[in-house]
Amino acid sequence: MSLPPRILAAAAILCVLTISADAAPKATKPAVPAVPAEQSGRKKPAGGLIDSDLNGIEMTFLSKAIELGQTFRYLASQVPRTANPDMRNFGEELVKTLAAQGAVLRTVAEMRKIKVPEELDAPTDRLAEKLGKIEGVKLQKMLLDSFREADRLAIATYELGAKSEDPTIRNLAEQTLPQFRGHLALVETMTGIRPAGRPAFRAEVRTPAEPAPK
Repeated sequence: MSLPPRILAAAAILCVLTISADAAPKATKPAVPAVPAEQSGRKKPAGGLIDSDLNGIEMTFLSKAIELGQTFRYLASQVPRTANPDMRNFGEELVKTLAAQGAVLRTVAEMRKIKVPEELDAPTDRLAEKLGKIEGVKLQKMLLDSFREADRLAIATYELGAKSEDPTIRNLAEQTLPQFRGHLALVETMTGIRPAGRPAFRAEVRTPAEPAPK
């Protein structure tokens, strides 16, 4: 029995990402303390520690990328509620892209012993509550606005990952960034706020240890 094309694609991408990582020396880093629920807005993981060899840029990137993946999957699942055929086609293609991205990201996270939660994170849960109360044009507008915000955060997050010294994470971020930039361009075109030829949005995500500029 043959595997679905998107799973084969994800496996191929992961192989490329790990080739350079296997040859690189691995430094041992201490376990990273979990962030308490009252600070992060998310449930505290069982055990009190994330048993990972990552910290700094790498930990910030993977944690945020996993959270954003949940947000994108939820938003894509709501697109069929709209009556707009362009939106529906957009959602169908996005589901395929997210499946491949999610498979690679989950595998990288599991390799680094980072738990990928199954339940919705707090921000996505609040978004779900709002979207569940609206229909029609209001739903379509809120979905596009939410996609745009998530894309901007994803671009900032993956630009941070591209600065990582970890070759697997850096390659993952560099190869995924064009997808999010293209997705943002499409969303902004659909909302009418992005003129043709306008440069892609660029942003920045800081690690907790990096001070903000004065």
